[in-house]
Amino acid sequence: MNDLSITACSFHTRKKNKKGIEGICSLNKQKLYKNKEKNEEKEFPNFMKVFIDFWKKHGEYNNYIEEQKLFSFDKSVRIEGEEANYVYFMGKINSGAYGIESEITDIETNEVVYKKKGKDADIKPFYLFLAIPKKNEKYEVEKGIIIFQNIGVYGIKTITMNYLKEYLTKYFNISIYSGNICPEVFFERLLKESKINKLTVVKNNISDDTSDNIGIGYGKQEVSYSKLIMKDSMKEKLINFVKRPNRIFELEDSKYDQVKVNVEDASGRVRTINLNNINKLSIIESLPKEIRMSNGYPDQEKLLEHFKKVTEEYMEKMTFNITN
Repeated sequence: MNDLSITACSFHTRKKNKKGIEGICSLNKQKLYKNKEKNEEKEFPNFMKVFIDFWKKHGEYNNYIEEQKLFSFDKSVRIEGEEANYVYFMGKINSGAYGIESEITDIETNEVVYKKKGKDADIKPFYLFLAIPKKNEKYEVEKGIIIFQNIGVYGIKTITMNYLKEYLTKYFNISIYSGNICPEVFFERLLKESKINKLTVVKNNISDDTSDNIGIGYGKQEVSYSKLIMKDSMKEKLINFVKRPNRIFELEDSKYDQVKVNVEDASGRVRTINLNNINKLSIIESLPKEIRMSNGYPDQEKLLEHFKKVTEEYMEKMTFNITN
């Protein structure tokens, strides 16, 4: 079964040819659109309106030849709204790869019902959710959240961001950058909604003095615990380990340098997560099974509510200002 999942990212924009925090743009301030080919200029009140214009410009299929993919925004699905602290946009993207021949076979009769040619693109529907905090008096909003829905190994993050970068460079002379979104919050969500199958702790016994390391008993000591009943106190201990920059994990009167957990999520998929490298973790979450319809795709209304829930949990811990 192809797992339905989401990839959550933070993003910010910066004026072209500017480095560091220099040139970071507020997402809630006006943006000047310049179309040199048509000698046209107009202003958009904020980045959300810029993104909607980008959406409108990609309603027909684009052939992304480098990755052999077709890509288009589905104009029939465009949902704009707002919550107490942010505005949002949800849309549907149709995308699929081509370039490889295959035989489409009926699983019940084992008969080949269609021979897929190299020029046939296997189009699938994906959803995207963009959220930007509302303008406020305390700070400039310079970071937002963008969430991409995946189907198994198939996704639309890379191709969407490539087209968005091209659009922003051409018409606004700005760049967009995406990155991991609060890995600590992601891990907290995993602990709430998933099951820890195994906990592995590692102690480094190697001395800086090489003469100390001759003989039995030196090196790394690794201990694994399986079939765990994860109490709230242990969950809190794991969360605190993730948050601290100088990480030491205490367990049964011993101190450990590294911690790994095997997590089984709502879809039954098991991931091994190294809590020492949490900042490099790819933020991919399986969607709850009740969101999946009989055809294998997500229910649009349920997915929208899930996008909002995820966004609000991340926003509680995120910082949306970069320059201050």
